[in-house]
This record gives sequence, C-alpha cells and structure tokens, in this order.
Amino acid sequence: MTAIVLRRFFCLLALSLFAMGTATAQTATSQTATTQGDSFTLNLKDADITTLIATVSEVTGRNFVVDPRVKGDVTVLSTEPMTPSQLYETFLSVLEVHGFAAVPSGEVTKIIPQINAKQDGGFGRR
Repeated sequence: MTAIVLRRFFCLLALSLFAMGTATAQTATSQTATTQGDSFTLNLKDADITTLIATVSEVTGRNFVVDPRVKGDVTVLSTEPMTPSQLYETFLSVLEVHGFAAVPSGEVTKIIPQINAKQDGGFGRR
C-alpha cells in the first residue's frame, strides 16, 4: 500500500514540475519579437534589457557590445508591426528612457550609460 501511495506522489510531483517548466517556457517565449514578413511586433513586460538587446541584434543584424553597468528590466508594448529600422528607433528610445545610449564604434554599437556617451562621442541617435 505504501509503495502505491509513494508512486502516485512521485508521479504527481513529476507532472507538477513538468507543468511549471512548460509554463515558464511559454512566458519566456511570449517576450520576443513576433515576425510578420519583414515587420515585427515587440511585446516585452519587465524583461531583462539584455533580452531586448539580443532581439534587436537578431532583427537588425547589428552587433552590440554591452557595458556591464547596463542592467535593468524594460517594458515595450507595440500594437503595430514595425520594420527593422523602426524597431531600432524604438530600441534607442527605450535605452534613452532607462539612461543608456547606443554609440556607434566601427562594426559594433556600444551600449553604455548615457552619462558616458558624451565622453565616448555621441548620444546614440546617429
């Protein structure tokens, strides 16, 4: 009798853990860009800023070097699909709102705190 109860307990525990993992995976997936041809709809809620940077890099083909001080959660909600260039402009606005800047530097764009952007040669909107 005890073996049956233990077996049922472990089966329920395994199913619960599997369900939690599936729910977590679905949440993470919903925080990305949705592709519609050559346009993208971006919906991120309290996502780590590196998630946004990675998404923008993937969509625009740009390479980024991220300063270790660039941290935080961002929320971006778009109802209309955007082209890659519109997505990049939205990205620059999000960086600005959070006190960061994108500074072009050769083949890469540096993401740095805005206060350092003046010293580094720009504000990110080039």
